[in-house]
Amino acid sequence: MQQPFRLDVVVAGAVTILVGAVAIRFAARVEQPVPHSDALQYVAMASNALAGRGFRFAEPSAAEALRRLEHGEPSELPGRVLATYRAPLYPALLAVAFRAGGSEPRSAYVAQAFCQAVFAGGVYGLTRVALGPAGAAAVALATGLDITLLSRVGHLLPETLLNLLVVLAMLAFFAALTRPAGWSALAGSAWGAATLAKGVFLLVPLALAPFLWRDGHRLRWFVAGFLLTLAPWTIRNYAVTGRLIPVQSGQFWWTAWSAVHPLQSYSDQDPEVRAILAELFRANPDPAGPDLERAFRGRALAAIRAMPAAELAGKLGMRVLNFWMQRDLQWWTDVRAGGRYLTMEAITPWRGAYRRLNRAVAVLAVAGLIMALIKRDPRLLSICVMCAYGTGIYLLTPSEARYADPFRSLEYVLAGLAVSAMARRAAAALPEVADSPWSARRWLPAAGLALSLAGSLILVELALF
Repeated sequence: MQQPFRLDVVVAGAVTILVGAVAIRFAARVEQPVPHSDALQYVAMASNALAGRGFRFAEPSAAEALRRLEHGEPSELPGRVLATYRAPLYPALLAVAFRAGGSEPRSAYVAQAFCQAVFAGGVYGLTRVALGPAGAAAVALATGLDITLLSRVGHLLPETLLNLLVVLAMLAFFAALTRPAGWSALAGSAWGAATLAKGVFLLVPLALAPFLWRDGHRLRWFVAGFLLTLAPWTIRNYAVTGRLIPVQSGQFWWTAWSAVHPLQSYSDQDPEVRAILAELFRANPDPAGPDLERAFRGRALAAIRAMPAAELAGKLGMRVLNFWMQRDLQWWTDVRAGGRYLTMEAITPWRGAYRRLNRAVAVLAVAGLIMALIKRDPRLLSICVMCAYGTGIYLLTPSEARYADPFRSLEYVLAGLAVSAMARRAAAALPEVADSPWSARRWLPAAGLALSLAGSLILVELALF
């Protein structure tokens, strides 16, 4: 029997409020050290936008950067590249948070806590549409209170916003599969917004086009919505650099090269990185983003071609496993709770249990993926396609867990599919109690909800407070 719409709204609201309460408490208690590296760049872009200088961040000139390289000092990328180096949507969120609550990280943490809360409600909707009402709240709570995803609330990085945008874009795409063509435009626009938060989603229209291929009208609206959402930023990039840069430049092949090259560190402290940057700065006093891309593209492809087949297969295999399983508590050492910075020694007792839990979720998700391929439901198949897309992107990264975060909600939905199938089998195996109040069909979703809620809250409380 279909669950009434009004009850769906109530359950989604309850999930949102509960996750929001935990995330707000976290945002109020946690303190990150002074922003650095990526976070510092995002904060600088937001501050410059508020000051009327646009979404860019200032770094040393090429001559100064070269001097720092030659003297072994840290250096960042120089010149106009920094106007297109980062996607704009997350700095825009920071700018709004800083304008509303003051230019301090706490304002951003609170904004990200709200994103986390709405994200959990969105996961409920996504699971409800894909799998039905049974267990949807459990999946949403397990995702929204996942320790790794919750930790991003306390870091000035785009993952929390990106997680929300991906869930909303998937919900819009589900609607586009069955509703009028206007929903296709909305779905394309939603994926365009996700791309403006991080450029890795630029090829999503190609990945999802087969689902709309039979109805050319829907496909055209989907692509039009996507392109029109990107158009203002693309035009801005062309005006700034004189080059066609859809979202951002200067990062993709740098990241890909660092994924296949044995870097001493993921920074310009690596001797080879320093040599490449010095060569680039000497050749062009103001290198634009595409120049940086070219500087690393040849080296990335050469490193891949030179790698023995067995070593390359091993690296790719490990990255696939990491995409599905790698969630760790290591990032908690960057945050401060209860007046002290957490140490790895304090976190270590939880790491083993947390990793085993992640492996169980990964196994269930793979089982759910196989079931989705068998069921051939377009909504479930689109989730599988996006998981495959995320795996492909992850192959070209240095295996940082946060690069897989936007796809974690889809992994939980697939795990929920597997658990639902097991619940139905358990109920069918006990026909004499199938219709009783103790039917597995009835108690397993409720038990999953209770366990996910209790376990997540206990972990959050013990790990943080």
